Amino acid sequence: MDPLDSLSFSLNISRNENLVRTMTAQLRLAIVEGKMEYGQRMPSTRELASALAVSRNTVISVYEQLMAESLIVSQRGKGSFVSFKSQTISDERINEKQSLVNKLLPEYRNKSAEDILPKKTAARYNFAVGHPEVQYFPFSLWKRALNKSFHTISRGHAPQASSQGIEELRQALSHHLTVYRSIACGSDDLVVTTGTQQSLNIIANMLVERGKTKVALESPGYPMAYHVFKSAGAEVCHIPVDEKGIVVDDIAKDADIIYVTPSHQFPLGVLMSAERRQALLEFSAMHDMVIIEDDYDSELRFSGQPIDALKTIDRHEVVFYLTSLSKIMFPDVKTGIVIPPKWAKSAFIAAKMQSDWSNPLYTQLALTKFISDGTLYKYQRKMKRIYKQRFDCLLSSMNDYPQWIKRVFASHAGVHLCVELQEHVDAYALANSAIEREVFVSSLKHFKPDMPGLNALVFGFGKVSTSTIPEGLTHLFERE
Repeated sequence: MDPLDSLSFSLNISRNENLVRTMTAQLRLAIVEGKMEYGQRMPSTRELASALAVSRNTVISVYEQLMAESLIVSQRGKGSFVSFKSQTISDERINEKQSLVNKLLPEYRNKSAEDILPKKTAARYNFAVGHPEVQYFPFSLWKRALNKSFHTISRGHAPQASSQGIEELRQALSHHLTVYRSIACGSDDLVVTTGTQQSLNIIANMLVERGKTKVALESPGYPMAYHVFKSAGAEVCHIPVDEKGIVVDDIAKDADIIYVTPSHQFPLGVLMSAERRQALLEFSAMHDMVIIEDDYDSELRFSGQPIDALKTIDRHEVVFYLTSLSKIMFPDVKTGIVIPPKWAKSAFIAAKMQSDWSNPLYTQLALTKFISDGTLYKYQRKMKRIYKQRFDCLLSSMNDYPQWIKRVFASHAGVHLCVELQEHVDAYALANSAIEREVFVSSLKHFKPDMPGLNALVFGFGKVSTSTIPEGLTHLFERE
């Protein structure tokens, strides 16, 4: 009898790999998965070595490692036996665990990532939302900044990590916000996070009392904000959005928190008017509400100067200001900024500490140099020109399809454009079928599937060139 027959599975041995490590890993997996049952006799070291054409010392080393891990046991005069009992989880037990998940995390019941954000699919004409262009990013300069930060850390000259962010980076960021967003803030006023998503999670953990806190969100709005607050146990209500931003008069007066994207509303792209901004601040102060200002895409305004942030005119200390560097740099830089109201700063820093202690030190040091030496500003200025060219091309190309397009929400900022379609066109069905024509585009319904809304498409232009935009629209509309 072949000694390998008793293993009930095949050992795959490559002479180019470490034999002891490879054999140990395969036998370990077989035992843990139950392919080798408790009490089953192992082939002798001599038999297995002969069958696999390896040295006996190799097999002895494998068995010794498995014994050290309590997976097999050696009995004098009898051989080696599997000593690990594999425990398979019954369907009944899995259902019990699922019930626990449903009870503790009802918001994520039966959901996948595609249920939370529109599914990203590779396409020749990719109008995906939230994807900045990265091919023009000065990665060689970024690599140089990273190398310098590693050198600083290795020599022990780096500043001590802080949950608030290192002082040098906060100084650079506060100067950046003062110049480009007209926010009078010092380095001690802001906190560095890993991005807007973490910022929202920290605020939700701080302010939401499960089953009691009511949060007012824009409709349509940012899906991840909805899921953050719902999973934290908040009651969510919605605020309609028109061409001037949120309708302040329609905000529930018993709301505790208001989340808004005033500088470039997501996903319509409209700009909140100055009158609405002032009204929102007065309304929140009157009803003792907190405002979360997500300054989404504000610095990518390519027509005129960026509009001042809500935080700039906040005299009541009600605004949590949020922004990130993901669009003006690239998403993997993983850096967000929060300016909490003064009364909430200490609590926010403590909550950040409990979340992940601090951002990577090497990234913070590299960013400090990148901002301070003007590299970020030069790149931002370059990308604004490129995005404006794409925006103009997309807007101009839309004029060729009056039979399809009813209205374009043109805000001259950011990297996406919302387009309302004629009544005879189903935007959701068109978006779903477009992938067959090598076009990826999202409908407004993808961002608010449970609510009625505009019959519209949302075109991202961060990943499409001016040469492919007209062709992409042809594939989308004319071949339908």
